[in-house]
Amino acid sequence: MTHTAVSFVENIVVACFTEYISHLHHLPLFFVSDHRYAGCYNDSEADRDLPVRKGGPYPPHECAELCMKDGYKFSGVQNGGRCFCGDSYGKHGAADETDCRLHCDGWGTANCGGEIANAVYLSEPGINDSLNQKKYMQVL
Repeated sequence: MTHTAVSFVENIVVACFTEYISHLHHLPLFFVSDHRYAGCYNDSEADRDLPVRKGGPYPPHECAELCMKDGYKFSGVQNGGRCFCGDSYGKHGAADETDCRLHCDGWGTANCGGEIANAVYLSEPGINDSLNQKKYMQVL
């Protein structure tokens, strides 16, 4: 194949993949850089599950980077991109995945948790993606 033909094929593949991904926006994000999706978890305004607030709105990958940079093990986005950090999560129990499907403010169709539910991510460089693949298949 010539360079032009390869570029043409690459453009078609990218266009098809982008169209396919655009239809999956209703699913939670499972792969965010080196951050593994842990699930959707309930929160309480009186007793935060992830106690350190970083503001926002941030998309999940930016929130996770902020938390990891400050040494926290977990990050969570909720209600359109409010970012929270902590070293543990889940004290209010798991929420249904449908509770974590609000779009991120200003970030297109990316998912940013729920009104009072965190989409929680674990920051661990070099993680094994097999757990994410299993969760992804359960959602489908």
